[in-house]
Amino acid sequence: MATIENYNVKVSVIMPVYNSGEYLKTAVDSILNQSLKEIELILVDDGSTDGSSERCDEYAQQDNRVVVIHQKNGGICNARNAALKITRGEYIGFSDHDDEFALEAFEKAYSFATKNNLDMVKFGHKAIKTDGKAILKIWSFEYEEKIYEAKESLKHYLEMLYCGQMECVWDSLYRKEFLDRYDLRLNPDFTAGEEDVDFNGRVLGNSPKIGIMPEVFYYHYIRVGFSTSTKFKEVNIRNAISFPMRLNEYLSSADSDKIYRNNKELYAETIIYRSVGSLLFGTAMPACNYTKKEIRSLLKQISEDRDIYPCFWKASKMKILRKSLKYGILYWAFTKGYYNLCISLYHLRNSRDKASSNAVISNVLNKLNGGAKKR
Repeated sequence: MATIENYNVKVSVIMPVYNSGEYLKTAVDSILNQSLKEIELILVDDGSTDGSSERCDEYAQQDNRVVVIHQKNGGICNARNAALKITRGEYIGFSDHDDEFALEAFEKAYSFATKNNLDMVKFGHKAIKTDGKAILKIWSFEYEEKIYEAKESLKHYLEMLYCGQMECVWDSLYRKEFLDRYDLRLNPDFTAGEEDVDFNGRVLGNSPKIGIMPEVFYYHYIRVGFSTSTKFKEVNIRNAISFPMRLNEYLSSADSDKIYRNNKELYAETIIYRSVGSLLFGTAMPACNYTKKEIRSLLKQISEDRDIYPCFWKASKMKILRKSLKYGILYWAFTKGYYNLCISLYHLRNSRDKASSNAVISNVLNKLNGGAKKR
C-alpha cells in the first residue's frame, strides 16, 4: 500500500474513541474498507480504559492511513477539535465509534461535493435502536437531492433543521478550507448532546453552499445502556432552555425576523420540538427527579423568553396539527399555559398504564373542545 504522503487526502474522517468495546472494529473497518482509498482516519482515544486505546494503535500499525491521538478524557467536542487541528483532507467527515458507513459513502459524497463545488454535503442515514440482542426500531432519514447556493442556504435553515438534516455531523462532509476560514470548531461547553446542532448552526451562519444527497450512507446505532442519547443529563435541560437564543445567533447574519415571520408554523414547530419538547423528553427519563412544580417553572421560563419572537404565538395550530398531531397538541397546550397537560403528554412515552393514558387523551380532547381553564 502506498504511504499516505504519496497522495492527496481527499477525505479525513474523525472518530472519537472512548471505551468502544466490541463495536470499534466494525466502525473502523467500515471506513478503512471504503471504495475511496485516498482517506485518512484520525482516531482520538479520549482516555479509554477498556483496551480501546491499544486497539487504536494496532490499527495505525496495520494501515498507514490511520492516525492516532491519545488524550485525557475531555469529551467528544475536545476530541473532535484535537483531530481538526491535524486533518489533511480536502473534506472532513465524522463518525461515532460504534456506527457504520456504507462502503461507497465517501467516494460518492466526495464526487458530489467536488462536482458541485460544495462547502457542505448532507446525505441520508438510518437510526437503529437496539438492546444488544435485537433491533427494537429503525428510523430512515432520506432526502430529495438539492443544491442550496451560499446566499440562499440560511433562508432554508429552519426546514433543514426540522427535517433532521442539521441535527448531526456524521451524515455530512465539510470542506476543510471553509471550516478553517471561519475558525469553525465544536463548542466544548456541550458535554452531553446538542453539540452537532450547534456546530451545524454556526456553519450555516456563514452561508455555505450546501448539497443534499438522497442516498443513505450512515448507520447510527442507539444502543440502550451504551449510547449517551439514552441517558439523562442535567445539561440537556439547560440546552433546551437556551435553544431560542442560540437559534437567533445562528441566523444573526440574516434577517431572522423576516425568516420567522415568513415561516411562522415552521418556527413554532422548531421551538416546540427543540426547546419545549427536548425539556419534556429529558424530564420524562426515569433518572430525572424533577418535580412537576419544577418542570412547570421551567416551561414558564421558556414561555417568557424574550428570545422567542412574537410570531411564535401567532402560528396556526391547525396547520401544525395537520403535520404532527403530537406537536400540534403540545403547541396548543404550551401556548395556553396548560403545563400539567404538556407534562402528561410527554410522560406518556414512559407510561404502561393504559387507563392513565386514555384519561390523559380524553383530557386533551376535552380541552381542545374548549373545556379547559388556564392554570
